[in-house]
Amino acid sequence: MASSSNTPKITAIRHAIQGSPICVSYGYDEITGVFLSVEDNRLKYDRNASDEINNVFLDTGVLGLESGDGAYLDMHTGDIEVGIRVSWPVMSEYLKRYGVSRNHIQDLMKKHIKHEKKWNKESA
Repeated sequence: MASSSNTPKITAIRHAIQGSPICVSYGYDEITGVFLSVEDNRLKYDRNASDEINNVFLDTGVLGLESGDGAYLDMHTGDIEVGIRVSWPVMSEYLKRYGVSRNHIQDLMKKHIKHEKKWNKESA
């Protein structure tokens, strides 16, 4: 039986600021880096609505809207193909704009710096 101590530790942090109708999710994981996602419940798929209403966001190129999840902003600092890749200064500004606490932003900055160092080493 393999020891669980040999399993690599994956770091993931996720926070949410629940509002009505908007929910802001943010955090860090090893794939996306620091991330910020904004969802609006009014834009989500509604099983009681007509197809015309529910399909209005198809072909917009915005994955969170096309899927019916209501996410209209999805940004990250990591090197992935989904959402908008931004620099740390841009991410920091948007975290502030969406009400993320200064302490959380400082913690995420530390994760971002470690993430950048790790990926720069691996790509060298």
